Amino acid sequence: MEANEATEPVRFAETAFQIGNELHELSADYYRRRLRSLSVGDLVKIGLLCLSCEPAGWQPITDHHPNDLTATHEGEHGTQPWRS
Repeated sequence: MEANEATEPVRFAETAFQIGNELHELSADYYRRRLRSLSVGDLVKIGLLCLSCEPAGWQPITDHHPNDLTATHEGEHGTQPWRS
């Protein structure tokens, strides 16, 4: 798959999924911060784009803009930004 404006966010989300599910070399750093796994129904936010983790692949959220829970609940389990 060639990287372009449409595919690059999906690649980023796939990498986030791998990191969040102990399938990537950076997973140890992720879990050291006591962050939870990335699962179906979770969102990956890339700039202003939100992608929903589906049972197979990713679905862009285009009909509304989800609330940013990290801003409201930062510091609680599972809501910390992985890297600042």
